[in-house]
Amino acid sequence: MTTTASTSADPAISAVHAFYAALGSGDIPAALARLGDTVTWHEAPGMPYQGPEPYHGAQQVAEHVLAPITTDIDGLTLTNREVLGLGTTVAVLGSYAGTAPRSGRPLTLPYLHVWTVIDDHITEFRQYTNTAAYRATLS
Repeated sequence: MTTTASTSADPAISAVHAFYAALGSGDIPAALARLGDTVTWHEAPGMPYQGPEPYHGAQQVAEHVLAPITTDIDGLTLTNREVLGLGTTVAVLGSYAGTAPRSGRPLTLPYLHVWTVIDDHITEFRQYTNTAAYRATLS
């Protein structure tokens, strides 16, 4: 999984960039360490990784989101186009790309990720994307 990110002097933005950078370099343990045990993770309604409730803690995110998505999408990349710092909230506009090996279809899909960062710790993640298009890519 790769991602593009830049650096910032804003601590909330820096924490989010560090998460994307860890994902982009394939360092999943470092990405999960940025989340910690207290993160609340909301997958977009309709995503195949959505649970009956938000996930809590890095272990649940690893098990229910990151592991399955890397199986479902080969060469997954996240390209952040705009990062907006709004105090403890960071909004990231970007796009997913990759290929679904089961269908052979390419994935090109925009996203909005909204992060909450308190005292340099990521405490919440919310994903917004076209879940119908994502599911169609998989099938």
